[in-house]
Amino acid sequence: MSLIVTTLLALGLRLLSLRMQGTGWLDELFSLHFASASTLESWLPAFWDVHPPFFHLVLTSWLWVVGDSLSAARLLSVLCGTAVVPAVWLVTREIGGRWSAAVAATLVAISPVLIYLSGEARMYSLLTLLVSLSLWLFVRAWRSDFSRRSLLVWSLVAAAALLTHLTVVVPFAIMVVWGFWRSNGPARRRLVIAVVGMIIPFLAWLVPVIKFRSAGFGNEWQFGTNGGVLAAVGVFSKLFAHGTSEVSLWLIGLFAAVLMIVAFRSLRRQTGDRPRIAELYTLLAIAPFVVFAPLGWSTVKYYLVALPAVLALTAVGGSVLVRFFRSSRRTIVGFIIVVVFLSLILSSLWQLVSVRRIRWDGAMHFIETQEHVGDMIFAEWFVSELPIREYYRGSLPVASGYAYDETLNFNERLVRYSGSAVAGSEMLTRMERDIGETERVFLVTGEFQPAANPVQGWFVDHGWRLDGIWLANKFSPTVLLFSRPK
Repeated sequence: MSLIVTTLLALGLRLLSLRMQGTGWLDELFSLHFASASTLESWLPAFWDVHPPFFHLVLTSWLWVVGDSLSAARLLSVLCGTAVVPAVWLVTREIGGRWSAAVAATLVAISPVLIYLSGEARMYSLLTLLVSLSLWLFVRAWRSDFSRRSLLVWSLVAAAALLTHLTVVVPFAIMVVWGFWRSNGPARRRLVIAVVGMIIPFLAWLVPVIKFRSAGFGNEWQFGTNGGVLAAVGVFSKLFAHGTSEVSLWLIGLFAAVLMIVAFRSLRRQTGDRPRIAELYTLLAIAPFVVFAPLGWSTVKYYLVALPAVLALTAVGGSVLVRFFRSSRRTIVGFIIVVVFLSLILSSLWQLVSVRRIRWDGAMHFIETQEHVGDMIFAEWFVSELPIREYYRGSLPVASGYAYDETLNFNERLVRYSGSAVAGSEMLTRMERDIGETERVFLVTGEFQPAANPVQGWFVDHGWRLDGIWLANKFSPTVLLFSRPK
């Protein structure tokens, strides 16, 4: 009964946050474009996206049933995000009691980052769901000595997860290596066969994509420069909160890390299977930060693959801590710690359900009111080179108050461009080529920091004049209007 109530709470919070989401942003519109394409030829470029195509396949099927709109696309993410609650409950139940599983499910239900991502028409809610289910199924398969039936179910879910996001490679590699290490004889052979079957569809997508990109048709797979321990700690904290102060994030992250350590030490002293499963969960919780943080990947979305294991260990650690405070008659101390931890999370949650996250509605209005014929929109994020009227297809423009054939002139284009800090001379040369003789450019970017952002810096260094700036709030993109020097 408590799981049903928690799941309904998760659904309610996600629907409430969805009301604050505003109109779509670039990546959402990119998903909607492919999912609502009417012909196979116009849909095939989704297979050359930097992300694998499974989400596009699911979204296309979903929109075919419920209708073609951004709201319908986001509803799919809401449902997937809600389903993460029972999935993480199952994951936690493998190493903890029902109370620990209930705590983990509650953390999922009120998780600001999961609620935020459940409001986007992107693959991240589906990714978290598939990773959670695959972890639970893998543990169940290991406990059954990797029986054929259990491995078949796990390999199907794992294959779907691999075809949803590339970051899944890291936790699945950990699972396979750990499973091979903690099994023997026929069980190992069955595991190897299941893994081969799991990666075949992934390689069938990956190999042609690598060839396509190596031919010079895109270089979106890039690395940042701000890696290291501090980056890992900062991202880890963001798994529990969103949009709060740095001090709050560090407090939340520190407390969660302590709970994970407490859980690991407690589980290692138990008998049966739990010590080894705790070993697997700890590896899965740590590995993404060890691999991705040194690469400078500071976006929390890349670390969602660690979330099921992190929340399971955190919940178990919380249970151990509560028992300790009860036995030592320091209940008030434990109560204060829990209240502080939850209040920091809930304050972050309040921002999600009370602040409207304006995306392209205001940004496009800013552009429309100041545009001239021949102006160009430059987007730092990958959106593919598509005419504006083709990009704004379906019901989204109507819902936003725009007709897609009247939004901007037909010859104006969204130009694919990456704003990575390691853009280098090749990217800047491409900027010069794409801009050509354009007199004015609307740059869709982040905070105005020309000294830190190489794309903004390029315009400033080349003498372009900043004629206008639009920024609604911290949830929206910044639009900078640059004019070519006379």
